[in-house]
Amino acid sequence: MPWDKLQLELGYDLLLPSQDPVVFLLNAKLGTPENTFFKGSPSLAAGIFGVGLKGTTAAAPGTDFDVVYGQVQKNLPWGGFVSAGGYYGAGAGTLWKGGDGVEHRAGFIGAVAGPDINVNLPGLKKLIVVADVQTGKNLYGAAGGGVSFYFNDNIAVLTGPVYFLDRASQPGSANWMWTVQPPAPTTTSPLPAGPASEAAAVPPAAPEPVAPSPTPATIPGT
Repeated sequence: MPWDKLQLELGYDLLLPSQDPVVFLLNAKLGTPENTFFKGSPSLAAGIFGVGLKGTTAAAPGTDFDVVYGQVQKNLPWGGFVSAGGYYGAGAGTLWKGGDGVEHRAGFIGAVAGPDINVNLPGLKKLIVVADVQTGKNLYGAAGGGVSFYFNDNIAVLTGPVYFLDRASQPGSANWMWTVQPPAPTTTSPLPAGPASEAAAVPPAAPEPVAPSPTPATIPGT
């Protein structure tokens, strides 16, 4: 956008592996950078993610999670940042049922990143330790941590474990998984890093999202 104080980001997520074979989800974020309203004011953002292209029907679940969220983020004097916010799953109700058979649409999102660890080795410039959480007894409820390996200022790969908060919502009742965000161009954005699906740990990158069963024992992210 042409304004320094109001910026827009658009993107998409490819979650693999998947039975589809690809779960393609859109996301968008509108926000203001730090110091917009007064010196030291945090950055603010509102956005949506998990916007799938396959609608849920009575016969089968889709990918229309449609998660809207708001977030506040503050850079730390010694490097890194902390952020906090909340989310609401506005998509199909079937997709937001936990293992107890009840819809759990809302929750807290938070993240923290440490300062740059400069290694300056051939092919590897720096490391950043990150962690985040998205509460909720649903498919997206998870806590994760990881390390971003920056090969240069613009190319990085993020990897680490994700632990699910409601294992009954996951295929195979999995309670954790290892995630990798493949090397991709990165930009230094003044906006909040975004919830789990966009920043530190990817959301539960499940195979084709499955509608959880009311019985916990029957059924993935940064």
